[in-house]
Amino acid sequence: MPLSKIATSASSSAPSIADVDDVPTIPLPPTPSAKLEISYLHHHLITFSPDEDATDSATTIKSITSTIKANTAGQLHHQSQVDRNDNRSPSSQKVKSISVNGIMLRFMADTLPEPPMLSYKTKGAVEQLVRDWTDSSLISIDRVGIPLCLWKKLYKRMRPTAWDRLKDQWTKYKFIVGGFKSFDSAEEFWAAMPVSPTRRDHQVVSCKEISECLRKMRNEKDRDDAKMAREKLNEEEFQMLFSYKKGGQSYIMSKPRDIARRWRLEIKRPVYWDEEESDEE
Repeated sequence: MPLSKIATSASSSAPSIADVDDVPTIPLPPTPSAKLEISYLHHHLITFSPDEDATDSATTIKSITSTIKANTAGQLHHQSQVDRNDNRSPSSQKVKSISVNGIMLRFMADTLPEPPMLSYKTKGAVEQLVRDWTDSSLISIDRVGIPLCLWKKLYKRMRPTAWDRLKDQWTKYKFIVGGFKSFDSAEEFWAAMPVSPTRRDHQVVSCKEISECLRKMRNEKDRDDAKMAREKLNEEEFQMLFSYKKGGQSYIMSKPRDIARRWRLEIKRPVYWDEEESDEE
């Protein structure tokens, strides 16, 4: 690191003992304060593996850029947390509360931290995602870590603009966490995924491929359960259970996905994506 030269003063030669009586005492000038100037480069080296989804990759790059700018050496950036142009945002002074592990926390839109970039690109990271879902400190309120599963409750209504940036990624990770937990062990989960069994924890995996595999399994389960409902019920029972109204008119469900979901709720055997669809309604 380049350092500036430190200026020093050269004092006059001190009088000898023999000359003390002949030379008047002259006070030495004060030593000037030293000045130290340091200049340095703040170098960022970031490696990431973009998804096949170009939109997700673009979001990742944008988040990385924002993070670097917000942490530039020698500068303090205050990012606006509430988009004043978004008429969906409530008053920045409106107080809301949320319970985290039995602790009631109060917050306002202005006090909500900016949600960080989420990135789980390796086998080990995906397993960390499952842990972060219910126990993480990626963001905190009053020093209490907020698990990922509660981010939707925090941001959807209080910070809708921030939620718009976050929701697709958050929803994808929620689906993966649900799929992971539907297996009895991590080994069984990875054995069912399009991932080589020799893949190490630090090696990159494709969340897109994992999601596609889980959706294929979901579609097969929905078809099987819809078929079971038709076999277990007679025509009258089927029409009563799977009827719904829209625009004042009565209809009978026909999509396997809808039939399967209602059937599982009827027999009290819901699966993780039934909860996901309930949240969307």
